[in-house]
Amino acid sequence: MEQGKPWLRPVAARLRQMHDATEMTGKALAMALGCAESKVTRVRGAVTEPTEEFATAWAHACHVDDEQVAELLDLLRQVPQMRRDFADGQAGTQKVHTQAAAAASLIRYFEMSWIPGLLQTRDYLRCVLEDIFSLHGSSEDIDAAIAMRMRRQQVLLEQDKRFQFLIEEPALCRDVFPADVMVPQLHYLLTWLDAPNVEVAILPVRAGAGRRRMVQSSFQMYDDRVIVEGFGGEDDQDKMHERFARVFEEMWGVATVGRNARGLILRAADAHAASASA
Repeated sequence: MEQGKPWLRPVAARLRQMHDATEMTGKALAMALGCAESKVTRVRGAVTEPTEEFATAWAHACHVDDEQVAELLDLLRQVPQMRRDFADGQAGTQKVHTQAAAAASLIRYFEMSWIPGLLQTRDYLRCVLEDIFSLHGSSEDIDAAIAMRMRRQQVLLEQDKRFQFLIEEPALCRDVFPADVMVPQLHYLLTWLDAPNVEVAILPVRAGAGRRRMVQSSFQMYDDRVIVEGFGGEDDQDKMHERFARVFEEMWGVATVGRNARGLILRAADAHAASASA
């Protein structure tokens, strides 16, 4: 799970990008800024929110141009609204994704752990949220969060949008939820294999002749916007799109689609059903 404050991650990512492009150590940057090295570490880690003056000094110390400084400050000025959004917990998280999906024409998900949110059944979603809320001690209204997520799924019906869901095979097979939740979920997933604007691919554990990458996080792509998501957080920065798009396309190329994807999903559903009856 990503560390730091989720509303600061985009700013921290931009500052890290500037710093990492130089040969300066953290200590050298701190000396240039006239601050303790620990502050540089906290800002890089999205723990401490920089002022506009500090962010500008950081950018100048890294010798970036005025356009990049302006973009950094624009991003920093979005922090108060992002803080309010994330303070709303799942409601704020869903708002971020709903707005991104509404503006996009190509929506791509790579999911390592769960069935993608847009393709979850109500019962599966309840299990996911119960797990998350329990872990984080959330007091949110789970029924309200479920209702909001189910409304967001209506975006799948917009035929002017195209969706690609790339799912790691283990997400189908893990028995973290009961079989009476997993089996209907996997059969529901099957119904989307024939949708005209939706593509579903399963990335097998053994990809055969194709070469696959080891990806560390699930992510979503809304046109040229990338969201790397932990619970209630994102890391969104320029130039991520090109890198993530390349990785997505490479993995899609070795994934299983059509009849073979259907077979993997059915096999996983049968395994869950067999486990329940054992």
